[in-house]
Amino acid sequence: MINKLSSTQYKFDDSGHLVKADGKNSGGSTYYSQKLDAGISSKTTIMIARNQTVGIKRDGRSRVEDVDKKHGGGVTVPIPTGYQGMPGGGVFVVVTGNPNYNAVGDIGGKPQQMTAEPEQILMHEIVGHAVPMATARDNGTTATGRAVDDENIVRGQVGLPARKADDGDLEGGTNH
Repeated sequence: MINKLSSTQYKFDDSGHLVKADGKNSGGSTYYSQKLDAGISSKTTIMIARNQTVGIKRDGRSRVEDVDKKHGGGVTVPIPTGYQGMPGGGVFVVVTGNPNYNAVGDIGGKPQQMTAEPEQILMHEIVGHAVPMATARDNGTTATGRAVDDENIVRGQVGLPARKADDGDLEGGTNH
C-alpha cells in the first residue's frame, strides 16, 4: 500500500523493517517519501499493523475499538515506554485495509463526501500522525499540526482531491 502513493519505493527487510527498495514511482509524492524516510531514521519505533480492532486507553480506561467504525479505517496511538522492551516507547499504526466511504473532501471549496482508499488511509496515519509523533518524541516536543494538512500535501502531489480541514485531527492525537 505504501508504494502506490510514494515516489521512492520501499520494502520490508527480513527483520520486518521498512527500507528503501529499487525503483521509483514517477506519479508518487516526494513529501510522502520524505516523511517515510524520517520515520525510518527516527529513534522512536513505528509499528504498523493491519487489524480490525485496537486497544485504546482514554480517560484512564482501556477499551477495544473497531478501527473502521470509530476511526475511519486507521488510527495511530502512542506506545508506552517499556512496552515490549522499547525503552522510549513508540507509535502504533493500525489500519484495516478497508476503504472509508464517509471521508469528507474539499472539492471546489465545498465539502463533499468521498471515498478514502486503504493506501490513502495508511498515508494519512503515517504523514499526519506516526512520523510527527515519532520525530516529536525524538526531539522531546509535542506534535501539534493538523494531520489533514499533511495529508493534503501528498494528495496535491499525486493529483487527488483535498480532504476538508479538520481542526480536531491533530498530528499528536488519535481523534479521527
